[in-house]
Amino acid sequence: MKRILLFFTIFLFITTAFSQTTYSNSYDIEESSDNAFRVFQKDSLIFTVSLGFCGTINSFVDCTGILCTNLAGEEQWKMAIDSARWIGANAVTITEDYLYLALQSRSISYQGPQIYKVDFLGNLVDSANIIDEEDFLVYGLHKVENGFKLYVGKTDDAPEIYGALVYLNEDYEQVSLQRYTFEEMIQFIPVTMVELGEEGSNVIVVYAGTDELIRTTMIRLDPVGNVLWTYPMLGENATANCNIKLIHIPNEAFYVNFIVGNAFEPLDPLRAKFAKFSEDGDLIWSRNLNSIDDSSIRTSFLTSNQEVVGVGVATVDSIPGLHGYINRFDLEGNLLWERIIVETDFSINPVNFLHGGIELDNSDLIFCGLIPDDNSGTPALTSNTWLVRTTSDGCLDLDDCDNLTPTEEVSLLAQKDFILYPNPTDAYLTIDADNFSNQDDWNIRIFNASGQLESTNQVSDFPYQINTENLAFGFYFLELENKKGARKMLKFVRQ
Repeated sequence: MKRILLFFTIFLFITTAFSQTTYSNSYDIEESSDNAFRVFQKDSLIFTVSLGFCGTINSFVDCTGILCTNLAGEEQWKMAIDSARWIGANAVTITEDYLYLALQSRSISYQGPQIYKVDFLGNLVDSANIIDEEDFLVYGLHKVENGFKLYVGKTDDAPEIYGALVYLNEDYEQVSLQRYTFEEMIQFIPVTMVELGEEGSNVIVVYAGTDELIRTTMIRLDPVGNVLWTYPMLGENATANCNIKLIHIPNEAFYVNFIVGNAFEPLDPLRAKFAKFSEDGDLIWSRNLNSIDDSSIRTSFLTSNQEVVGVGVATVDSIPGLHGYINRFDLEGNLLWERIIVETDFSINPVNFLHGGIELDNSDLIFCGLIPDDNSGTPALTSNTWLVRTTSDGCLDLDDCDNLTPTEEVSLLAQKDFILYPNPTDAYLTIDADNFSNQDDWNIRIFNASGQLESTNQVSDFPYQINTENLAFGFYFLELENKKGARKMLKFVRQ
């Protein structure tokens, strides 16, 4: 009888531990902005790290938030570290017993970087100054034997601009500093790195020269920080989004996903790309990764079956704002699937971002990001940490797994075409339409890139002209909707 009970106990545990439980949850760490960039799994716990603001809109300070949940998304504890901001998404690491974070004070009374040690029960165990220089920003933190390894960049306020590899001992005292540089620079950002143990490390840096040209370069460092080789990833003057992710397959290659283009330039739209480099830094191939218009990958991670899951944002024609975007591709850059997650439960005008993700032991996926916490649709100061768990193929709703977007759109192209001109515009924007069988009343709403409603008009005759002189420079959505529920979303730029 005991054996039977033991069998059912083990069976129940395995079934519970590996059952697929999808969810989309919002968590309020502090009263103001919680923007989750990193997510970790430790046994049956999930930890997310957020950067943002603490306090009210009228009185706030920088802070870093930590959230702990179980695998079902049930909150276990949360904490906020006030007056200290997490600068680089790699400046946090998890060990067997602790979370370590490298944080900077960004308040009026500026301090140098500090390290914070947090246990898995939500207790702040230790904190200390780690580099006694105010113009250092820490972008990467790794726990190594007998101490810590930091990747830092000098700010544009510093007398000299360079990147550096810094070693600290267990007491957070600086043991060594090895600088690396390329030319005279006015900014230096080591955006992502891969640890290679005794072989050193690979780092991708974005920097601006005194000629104001932006460059993105991959460099190989030996264990003490000497530069072994460099590779200009995108040419001499090709802008790239700082959300670059570097993945290494030992004895095979380096894989990089990055974003090129300009969010405010219609002729040069953002494009997510995936590239393969040899161990010596030579480019083998480069692929475009997404087929959904206006979607981009912010970061990525490697799964247990050697596939890559991309995490980012996208737009949906019928819904204003930005939304969580995930896709999956193989190591040759072939797109396997892509999905958009629009969460309408938390905001009328959702502006939902996904920034990071992990794979669980049963191949489910967990993503973290930001979501508005009220109906304002404003992510800047009123947002929560967003945690999403999907199946291995990105499904949040198991009954609606095949739809790339969660809304059933009414097609307008068969009966009406709308165009905007001039686009970009500096004063007046004209909306024109053809193929009308009758004159419908159309509501026209303009939203900014954050999903905030800027203006509303009702129109029945086209062409119709809108004065845009009161709009700030930037990217906007123009939504048309009639009483029958037909919708059309267009985009324009105010310059």
